[in-house]
Amino acid sequence: MLPEDKMLLLYNTYVKDNYIDLDKLLHLGFSYREISYLIDFEKIIKVNNKYILNTNIIHRFIQADAFKTNNKDKAIKACLNSLEYLPYEKYYINQLFNIAVSYDDLDNAYKYLNMLYIFANEVDLIDCNYYLFMLSILKNVPEDYPLLKNYAYDMEFEDMIFADELKINTNYLNMLRSVRYYTYLDHYSYAFKLYNDYTRKYGILPRDFISKILLYKLIDYNHKFLKTLEHQILKKEYNLVLESLTEIKKNRHLKYRYECIIKIINLIEAIKNNPQEVVIEMTEYNGTNMYTAIKNNDFNSAFIINNHYLQTNNIIPSNNMFHILLEDLLSEINKNNINVKKLKLKKE
Repeated sequence: MLPEDKMLLLYNTYVKDNYIDLDKLLHLGFSYREISYLIDFEKIIKVNNKYILNTNIIHRFIQADAFKTNNKDKAIKACLNSLEYLPYEKYYINQLFNIAVSYDDLDNAYKYLNMLYIFANEVDLIDCNYYLFMLSILKNVPEDYPLLKNYAYDMEFEDMIFADELKINTNYLNMLRSVRYYTYLDHYSYAFKLYNDYTRKYGILPRDFISKILLYKLIDYNHKFLKTLEHQILKKEYNLVLESLTEIKKNRHLKYRYECIIKIINLIEAIKNNPQEVVIEMTEYNGTNMYTAIKNNDFNSAFIINNHYLQTNNIIPSNNMFHILLEDLLSEINKNNINVKKLKLKKE
């Protein structure tokens, strides 16, 4: 084996010069015996009459460099250098994707994710779908990647889970399914907790590393997004709420709670603008879910259900989006004597 300082010198030279050759190694002070060791044990690999570093060596130094701000450019260059010689090597693309995500360079993250899709096998494809689902929430898919845009828009939970017949540890497989299920439901903090609990006990794989980074960013994103939404609703800036949610809806399917917000705001605005033309058809239904009540236009019951939830959980009503929206809607309905028709229960 070579001493660590020699291996670091080899790595730094490769990053700087884009390749290694025998004359360069001799000039750097490597002996013929050391060069023979590098070649015989495939620490350096000959490609097109030049030598590049073995992936394992690059991996060791990339892990040391990639997540140090001052060194990340060196890690990126090491990967790009290797891709010039081995353009189909997924390892380097994965590393570039990881670094881009870690440093919020989401345009490049999409670039490298698109490349990962091109070379993906059956297992990789499932992982790519999960990364795309999370990435598309953080930033809309650029127009440069129409296929990714279509994938993101049509993404379902089933697209992000592995088949039972794949040779993956059962406990690990169940953990991934749970994590991805709660991610799909926008419960990012709980998904992150499940990941943490598992990886602390059993260790972390490459997919876990990047998934946890994306989840952590989603937690932060979602916190800021909800705070903005709550502030706009509190101030009754409904036009801004609609603009934000409509823009998201262009790029991916909205969760039903956001569809409910759009529905309530549109109805409030319709009543304010043309109350005489508004007729609300309330369908009978089973259940005590607020969203089901809203779906069936039973806004009074939705208001009562939500208030019960707030009281049970000691939440201040004036800080709750649905309390504000439903209260505003019911006020408009009563003030304008809106006709509410009760329809019979729909048979499924």
